[in-house]
Amino acid sequence: RAAEFHKLTLDEQQESLRNATKLQREKDRLRNAIPTPSEYEKNRAAYIEYLLMCVRLGDWHGVSDAANDLRVLEAKNDRI
Repeated sequence: RAAEFHKLTLDEQQESLRNATKLQREKDRLRNAIPTPSEYEKNRAAYIEYLLMCVRLGDWHGVSDAANDLRVLEAKNDRI
């Protein structure tokens, strides 16, 4: 993870960290919400974006967290 991150330019690293922070805030906000169908799609897209960013950074703990959050979101959606 760190090796891949250090291959990025300083601007790319800063942008990556800004995106990670933004996505983490959104993820935290969405964690306990029971979404409407349109919110479900928005939340699902946000989790997938976060998961893919974690893959690009080699953050396997983040990938695991995002995958689990997607699983929880799917379970909540099945209850609606």
